[in-house]
Amino acid sequence: MKKRFLIILISAFLIFSVVSPLAAFDGGGQLDTNIMLAGQNWFNDNFAGVAGASEKGTGWFRTPLPLGTLSIEANWTFNISYGVVWPLTLLDAQVFTLGNTLDVNLVKYNLPLSIADFKMDINIGRFALSDSTGLIFNQNIDGLYVSMPISLFSVAAGAGYTGLQNAKTTAVYKYPVTTSPSSIYQFAPGYVALFTKASAPNIIGGQSFEAEVNMFVNCNTVALAEGAIGLHRSYATISARGPVIPLLYYNAAFSFGFAFGSQTKVGIMGKGGISFYPNFLSSALSFTTVFATNGFIPFTDIPVSVDGKIHCSDLLKLAFSYSFKPTDKWLANTEFDLLYTSQEGSSSFILDVLQGTLSAKFQWLSDVCLVATGGVVIPMATSRVSYFTGSVRAQLSF
Repeated sequence: MKKRFLIILISAFLIFSVVSPLAAFDGGGQLDTNIMLAGQNWFNDNFAGVAGASEKGTGWFRTPLPLGTLSIEANWTFNISYGVVWPLTLLDAQVFTLGNTLDVNLVKYNLPLSIADFKMDINIGRFALSDSTGLIFNQNIDGLYVSMPISLFSVAAGAGYTGLQNAKTTAVYKYPVTTSPSSIYQFAPGYVALFTKASAPNIIGGQSFEAEVNMFVNCNTVALAEGAIGLHRSYATISARGPVIPLLYYNAAFSFGFAFGSQTKVGIMGKGGISFYPNFLSSALSFTTVFATNGFIPFTDIPVSVDGKIHCSDLLKLAFSYSFKPTDKWLANTEFDLLYTSQEGSSSFILDVLQGTLSAKFQWLSDVCLVATGGVVIPMATSRVSYFTGSVRAQLSF
């Protein structure tokens, strides 16, 4: 009798602690169809281009568990591309490429703790994380991240590993990995990551301040490809943001980067901007500048130029952007950039490229939207080539 009672008790506990929360899960998905066209050296005999299409399916769900919440999101992408060169031929100049990519974006257990005045928020698993600039580290990470408010301040710390990410969707700057179109998942370079941050949000007149230190320890043992930089990397950043006057806001950040290993790299990066929000069609007018020395080596491979050839290293960027909503269903954004880099052996910057981007989004109903984007690179230095790209994307959420 005691044994039967114990079995019933354990079964009831499992039902209420596991089955019942799972029955309350929230989930959905999205289908994303994309058609794109890109080319370089346009209007000359060295033209090379590519046309492609992709279909991406994303599924997610979230469910309460004891003490916290479990969130999972994954996607699968199938793409086909067709490369051409000039002059066009029908037999041997075209190259078809088929690709499949499976990625798990999110497997996060969020555990909020609250005991009297003590509060803490814990994330465990795989989740997105970014530094305050968005240009040094901005990707998914597998690990642990804890944040805790203390009076007017908040502190956060975390640790993780990058080597379980998909190298087809996450890349480390100056650490190229050869991926195969037929492969759906390839491991990214492995780094142990350590994060610390202290924040003072809205402390004085709406002003917010942050200080953070991020470190990445290289755990890769394979031989590096030519031109790769397999270095341990660390960054210290301070940033501030807030209102200047009504409708006018600023943001500023300064980072010091230090990389060491087979070679040593030391550099600085500065980022600043000012945004004006007039009471007209939900508009935003912004000016942003980014400066980075050639010794500054960011971690995540985040291109600054439309063609993906200029990164946040050895860079001076001046950007002007404007966005507005002509109606509740439409959102448009345009940006014009001047990108400067230095010549080898020189400390002075020269204008490298002019580039412009344009995007428009149409929200049709609540679950369907259409997005059109375009970009162009105009070379100003002999080492650069012209480039253009455009895409049309349809998204269906369910």
